[in-house]
Amino acid sequence: MGKQLNVENSVISAKDDAFFYNAMIQKNGVWQYGNKLDYEIISANQINIKDGMVTAQGRNYVIYPNEVDSLTIENGTVNTKRNDLIVYEVSKTSEGEQVGLKVIKGTNATTPTDPTLTQDDTLASGSKYQMPLYRVRLNGINIEGVDDLRKYIVSFGNLVNDNLLINSDFRNPINQRRQTSYQNPISVWTYTVDRWCMWDSNTIMNIVDGGIEIITGNPDILQQPLETPLINGETYTLTVKINGTIYTKQVVGGTREEFNGFGIYYGHKGNFDSISIYLESNSTYIIEYIKLEQGSIATPFVTRPYAEELALCQRYYQRFEKYPIYTTSTSGFTYYGLQLYTPMRTIPTIGSCKFYNSSAVEQTSVSYNSAVINTYNIIYVKLSGNIGQYGMMTCDLDAEIY
Repeated sequence: MGKQLNVENSVISAKDDAFFYNAMIQKNGVWQYGNKLDYEIISANQINIKDGMVTAQGRNYVIYPNEVDSLTIENGTVNTKRNDLIVYEVSKTSEGEQVGLKVIKGTNATTPTDPTLTQDDTLASGSKYQMPLYRVRLNGINIEGVDDLRKYIVSFGNLVNDNLLINSDFRNPINQRRQTSYQNPISVWTYTVDRWCMWDSNTIMNIVDGGIEIITGNPDILQQPLETPLINGETYTLTVKINGTIYTKQVVGGTREEFNGFGIYYGHKGNFDSISIYLESNSTYIIEYIKLEQGSIATPFVTRPYAEELALCQRYYQRFEKYPIYTTSTSGFTYYGLQLYTPMRTIPTIGSCKFYNSSAVEQTSVSYNSAVINTYNIIYVKLSGNIGQYGMMTCDLDAEIY
């Protein structure tokens, strides 16, 4: 028979509470809050567990800020080893339910193994559930080391972390340069789809359904330089889906990596931090997406709205198609103002500026001369030529990081 919860005059038992939390969370683990039950070795016989909150089978246990749980490690034995486990235990007896942290002592051995844990379903008829948090390795009478066995629950406020990369959903990328295929004429850093550059002239990038296809001859790198550096000492998580497989790794801000075979890396481009995928030679890759997020937990990849992604890209690159414009029929100069879609990272350079007549034929007699930008984010482009007709001008403004 069912029971009404959270109504007037209802009595909520510990069992009711556990079912509610278990249905809502559906995971066992340590919450990403406070010190997350970090440990501190005090002596060979004492380990303190710092503040945080843990949940198992719907039962919650909290250590408040500036408080600790002090756990006793029984004496080790000279010339032998032992593994103890620090666990969060939920137990049911005829007198009620109890939760807390405890130490499960292992057995002395030359090559020790972990003690066996009880993991009954306490939401049914089981009486005990033990969830490991740490392995304490004793060598003789000393603590040789502590292995972290915690599994985390993502706090509700962090169910999806922000992606710190721009234009990293390659299933529908911003592609202002409008090429369906990219290949560098020489080996030099060249931008492809917005915010992403490659190096080697033997590499081909194709825009295909479901991602970008990269075909390498020599080893190459797909890279995004970061305008804002990662915070020194802070943990970040990188996730990439390549050829149907999801790869995840943690990096630490300020600790740049050297390339060592296929994979995703945190490195640098000049004075800027960067995120790179190292691609091996003579290989084909389909890359769907990349995510960089703060924290040690990989949260789901969520696509930004297209207009928002485009605006982020236009801080670094903008392409204009201005129509109609009119050039003078005599030799001289014509000026046109281009209002930037959004302020750019720095004063842009003119990557390409072309004039087409009303029949969409490029007029080489009209050429880009110079450009200036004013305080209102208007670029004034100066054209020289004398075709004397209406047409269209295309202009690329580049403020990417090189």
